[in-house]
Amino acid sequence: MDIETLDILPTRIGKHNIGIFDEWKTKTAKFNSSDERGSYSKNNLHENKEWQPLCEKLLKVSQTWFNSQGYTGELFMTSAWLNFFKPNQGIEKHTHPNSFISGCYYFENCSGITFTKDQNSLDALFEVPGKKNNFFTYYPFAGDVLVFKSDLKHEVDLVTTPRVSFGFNCFPKELGVLGKSNYIKIR
Repeated sequence: MDIETLDILPTRIGKHNIGIFDEWKTKTAKFNSSDERGSYSKNNLHENKEWQPLCEKLLKVSQTWFNSQGYTGELFMTSAWLNFFKPNQGIEKHTHPNSFISGCYYFENCSGITFTKDQNSLDALFEVPGKKNNFFTYYPFAGDVLVFKSDLKHEVDLVTTPRVSFGFNCFPKELGVLGKSNYIKIR
C-alpha cells in the first residue's frame, strides 16, 4: 500500500536585512534595565516619534512578506517594544495571540531564535527518517528583520553576550484578508 504524505502545514518565516538603525545604542540606553529574566520596554514604541522611522521600515517588510504568502489587505503595527538580555537570559517558548504577524529586528549579530512547530510526544521521542525537523534556529545578523505568523511558537536561546532587539506585532486593517489560496476546501 502506498500512502501519500501531504505537506499541508509548512512553516514559513520571512527574512530581510534593512541595515543598522542609526544611533540605536543611544536610543535604547534610556530603556535598559534588567532583572533575572531580561527586561522589555513599554510596548507602544510604534507611537513614539523617535522610533517611527524604524517602525515604517519594519511595517514595509511585514507587508511585503504578508502579501508574498497569499494574503491581501493592509497591515498596521499594533505594538512594538525593546528586548534586553544579559548573559544566560532568554525567552521561553511563546506565541503572540493578539496579533497576526509578529517580527523582530536585530541591532547586532546575536544568539539564536528558535521556532518550533507543535509536535506530539512520539515526535519528541523518536526520529523518523525523512521527517522534517519540528524546530529551526536562526542566528540573526545586524540589521536582520524576521517576520512570521504570530501563532508560531518561538523562543530566544540563552544569550552569551548582552543582546538588544526590537519586537513588533501587526494586524490586518480589515478582517477579510485571506486570499483564495489560504482557504481549505473539504470534499
